[in-house]
Amino acid sequence: MSHFYAMLVLLDEHFATAMSAQEITPNANLVDAVMVKINRDFADALSSAQLAKDFHVSQTTLNQQFNQALQMPVNQYIRQVRLINARRMLLESDATIDYIATQTGFGSVKSLMRNFKAWKQVTPTAYRQVARDHPNFDTTCF
Repeated sequence: MSHFYAMLVLLDEHFATAMSAQEITPNANLVDAVMVKINRDFADALSSAQLAKDFHVSQTTLNQQFNQALQMPVNQYIRQVRLINARRMLLESDATIDYIATQTGFGSVKSLMRNFKAWKQVTPTAYRQVARDHPNFDTTCF
């Protein structure tokens, strides 16, 4: 059996060829159209799989195009748009965190809190409080 494994190693060393990176032809129209839909419908149940289906491309193609154009996959872009809108609502309204989670497309308050804390290093409630207590504080950096 050891001879078999040794032969496999030799075959791998001498006959394996490195795969070249595939060239991805940019499709700015696709990325722009998907971004418009995400920015408009961020509160809806969006996923890269459904977006790919809606725009008649594979999920792999859609993610490759987003990675090339924005250096992030589609789901990360969706999350970022939702977080930015949640931040805006925190600063511009007295809406509850539960309401904000619902209106920004997060499945639950827990999901909003986990994602917001990972993004801003504080909970949404603490972020709102700091912004109210310090009106001149630059909330874009925090």
